[in-house]
Amino acid sequence: MGTAGNWIERDVRYQFTNTYAATIVRTSDSGTESFDANLLDMSRGGLKLSVPVELAVHEVVQLQVASEVLQMDLAEPAQIRWIRKDPDSDGWHVGCQIQTAIDEEILEELAERGLLDRRNSARHSVNAEAMAQWELREDSVPVQLLNLSSEGFCLASDQPTNVGSRLKLTLSDENGQPSHEILARSKWQTEFENGYMIGCELSVEDIFDLVGYFADSPKHEPIATVTRPQFRPLLTGAAILAVVAALCISWIVL
Repeated sequence: MGTAGNWIERDVRYQFTNTYAATIVRTSDSGTESFDANLLDMSRGGLKLSVPVELAVHEVVQLQVASEVLQMDLAEPAQIRWIRKDPDSDGWHVGCQIQTAIDEEILEELAERGLLDRRNSARHSVNAEAMAQWELREDSVPVQLLNLSSEGFCLASDQPTNVGSRLKLTLSDENGQPSHEILARSKWQTEFENGYMIGCELSVEDIFDLVGYFADSPKHEPIATVTRPQFRPLLTGAAILAVVAALCISWIVL
């Protein structure tokens, strides 16, 4: 497990400002089938799509994008990295990784033409053990904090939760004493072979608390437990502001 200070920059994902079509070609022992998909966002290494059928994690499909508006003619093998149910339809959202990285110049051109929203948030790996207690539950369960952005965080858990439910984390210092209390709400959940990946959103105040915890504790692996305290300590300091500024830089309209 990595340390709390082991921050790893990931590709920033940019949302499309409109709906653009793609085609998924799927080959199996029973033959080849193709179906329509919609592009939702993209990064240098992959795309997020809305699809009408459930695909398998790690499955390799052929992704085709032929768009005059985007000035894109893409035909690439793509590996499905994650999948989750679309809460607004009967379809699914999938994240796929492509073999050939998309040039940064292409992303910049699409953004300049107003086809991509560049204000999405970069994610940073934190890889920290934690204990989580969800609302209406008395027990705490071990989880793994996977990444952090200026909008929230992602965690892995052996147990599912109800999307939309709240949790409260109390982060402990190197001596095991409570130091930070974090409120969050789950936004999505994806089932994997060994458990669940859960995305949570935070308020601006809680983002400061969570980023401040990692900024002030760069050399130890934090333990988090959930309690029901009545107050939240406030954080100050140049280190916190510097890390928050780094996380929120993608909010600036370039």
